[in-house]
Amino acid sequence: MNNGIVILNYLNNVVTKNTVELLLKQKEIEKFLIVIVDNGSNNGSVEFFENNFGHINQIVILPISENLGYAKGNNVGIRYLRQHSIDNILIMNSDISFTSDNGLSQLFQDIPTNVGVIGPNIIGENGYPSNPIYLSVNMKSTFIRFIYNLLSDFVPNRMKKKVKSKTNITFKNIDLKSKISSQSDDFFVHGAAFILTSNYFKVIPELYPKTFLYYEAQILKILSTKFHIKYYFNANVLMNHLEDQSSVLSYGNKLTVKQKMVAKSQYEALLLYCKLFHPKSLIKKWEKDIENNTF
Repeated sequence: MNNGIVILNYLNNVVTKNTVELLLKQKEIEKFLIVIVDNGSNNGSVEFFENNFGHINQIVILPISENLGYAKGNNVGIRYLRQHSIDNILIMNSDISFTSDNGLSQLFQDIPTNVGVIGPNIIGENGYPSNPIYLSVNMKSTFIRFIYNLLSDFVPNRMKKKVKSKTNITFKNIDLKSKISSQSDDFFVHGAAFILTSNYFKVIPELYPKTFLYYEAQILKILSTKFHIKYYFNANVLMNHLEDQSSVLSYGNKLTVKQKMVAKSQYEALLLYCKLFHPKSLIKKWEKDIENNTF
């Protein structure tokens, strides 16, 4: 198999099962190895997946004893696939699916030779597209958003509006019909589904492991910018995203909890900016952790 898919599950086994079943109906699915990583669920998810998919050779179920969060959890699947010589990997949430039966093959069909990250045309629950994302990701904007999320309960509404106007994610060409596939350094893509290609893995070994939940797409953009990795947006491949399914189960998707988790990830992003002053040292330590199977 030439390509791989990693799906991270936490508590949300029924939705994950539905997502995998839809994947199995995709054309050319036999070319893909699917890895389901269970992120320390305590509700019998592993047994549930083994009962439903254990007989399918192209599906691998990898249980983790504790919840490692988004990045480290997905890295368990990424490491497995890379150890099996698979370097074009689709990372997708358990609550997202293709709108057509050839979406998966189409997304992998024409991978530009100089691109490291590919995003499909994701449609959220509100009916609006989530890709591509045009947002300035730099140290200053990250710091502003960090302070905002950290002190949100104490920030006056007038200041909140000012911060949001400068740092909110914006989408160009809201009309789906007007969207075109594009390759650029000006945007990044949503973390619900994206391909990391062999070009990415030539430079960066996996997802940055220091965040538990949220802000991963921005951190991926920070790393990609530093290492000159290009993005590609495929407008022709549509995916529907239910959004925040595991978050609802784990902490009720409460805004205050979410803001604190985002702030923690933004703090890690700020530390990453400092580490990237010595990028070779960062990658060397990272690769050593992988060699020692440390997460």
